[in-house]
Amino acid sequence: MISLLTSVAPIALGFVGKLFAMKQHAAADQQKLMIQAMQAQNNSINQAREMAAKESPFAAITILWTHEDIRIEDCKPYIDFIRCDEDGEEYQFLYSDENDFTFKINNFGAVKGNEEDEYIVCYTADFLIKNTDSKVNFFKALEFSNNDVEVVLGFMDSNDEILEDCFEESSNSITKLIEQP
Repeated sequence: MISLLTSVAPIALGFVGKLFAMKQHAAADQQKLMIQAMQAQNNSINQAREMAAKESPFAAITILWTHEDIRIEDCKPYIDFIRCDEDGEEYQFLYSDENDFTFKINNFGAVKGNEEDEYIVCYTADFLIKNTDSKVNFFKALEFSNNDVEVVLGFMDSNDEILEDCFEESSNSITKLIEQP
């Protein structure tokens, strides 16, 4: 009986030791994967910041995605309206739903931020203001504000239906409206 115990005990201890070593190895691998995921997320955030820095110091905005059923990745951005400071107290607006302008969003990117449901949003856009003769007050506001405007985004689902209250914006960034030939 003792010889059986002395024969089996080292095998059992070796087996338990091997299980413990495998568990430690798995934990170390999991920790490495978590660090890699955090580094990848950090790299994505830094890339978004670098992209924004190339466009303008204010090109990126941070939003909190609040829609419970639709992911931001499944949506299409659109320009809801453009706001321009008229005199330090009042604003002039151009609205997409009133067909004041046409637009094309270029280089849109929504990168996951540090918080849950937080995204850093970067894009550029081309605008064509329609019926410029009827937008005299907007152009006066552009002159007053030195061509600074706030461009406010909205989002549509895959059926081009406008999503109401799908995000909260930390702030609207001021950017320059630049005329191109």
